[in-house]
Amino acid sequence: MANLTEAERAQLKAAHDKAIARDPSLVQKMKAAHQAMEDVRNALKNAMIKEDPSVASILEKMHPLKGWEGRSQRPEGEKNSLGGTNAFSMNPPPAEAGPHEGHGLPSGFANLSPDEQEKLKALHEQVKNNPFVVAAREAMKNAVTPEQRFAAKEAMHQAVREAMLKADPSVEAVLKKLHPDGSP
Repeated sequence: MANLTEAERAQLKAAHDKAIARDPSLVQKMKAAHQAMEDVRNALKNAMIKEDPSVASILEKMHPLKGWEGRSQRPEGEKNSLGGTNAFSMNPPPAEAGPHEGHGLPSGFANLSPDEQEKLKALHEQVKNNPFVVAAREAMKNAVTPEQRFAAKEAMHQAVREAMLKADPSVEAVLKKLHPDGSP
């Protein structure tokens, strides 16, 4: 898709949107197909680990940010190469979601205690309507090129982090535990 012109992308997106409008059941079919693919990936991962437990660390290296399960999901509003959200992909269209819903949790999330996980989830919910987070989410929706998407995603993570720290400065220790490398 990267070799298409903006006009060709717009034409495909318009056809996609009209097809979905004419047959809304396609959305459910895409969601079902996506779920089936995720189920197969999880079953394969589990079978591989059962055969050779040492491959678990290799699988984690392949997808360190989201883990195996969330590898193909896009963050809310992230645009595909057509400039639309999730068109022609097996990913379900994004629902109204918080800043990190719709994609896999950071791999460090499992290292947190249940209380820390709940605290983080509650703060995510609390900051999703923060003006800076909303603006960052909007920038993600408007990003077109891969470089813009990457930069917008990083800015979104930073906006969420800053909003969470402002709402509850004590979460800094949890965030450091979640991202020991210092990433947002």
